[in-house]
Amino acid sequence: MGVLDLSAPDKELYYLIGRDYWGNGYATEAASALTAYAFNVIGLDKLFAKANSQNTASIGVFRKLGFVFERELMGLTGDYEECNGELLHVLTKERFRKQAEI
Repeated sequence: MGVLDLSAPDKELYYLIGRDYWGNGYATEAASALTAYAFNVIGLDKLFAKANSQNTASIGVFRKLGFVFERELMGLTGDYEECNGELLHVLTKERFRKQAEI
C-alpha cells in the first residue's frame, strides 16, 4: 500500500507477482490481507486500486475483494501520464465490513 500519487493523500493497493507464479491465488491472498490491514489496523475509510484494462486477472482480484469500478483514468499529464487508460477501483470501509458479514 502507498499513496495514490495522482490523488494524494488517498491510498492505493498495489502488488506485483512474477509471471511464473500467476494463477496460484497469491495476488488475491496478499491483496485480501493488505485490504483487511488497511481498514482494521490503519483505519482507512477508502482504498483505491488501479490496473491496465487488459489485466483481467487483477481486475478479478479487485472484484473478489469488493472493489467497484470508479472511472477510467484520462487526461493525466506529466508524471501521471502513463496511468491514462488504467481503470481505477475503490473500496470503502463500509462496503468492506458489509462484505465480511456475508
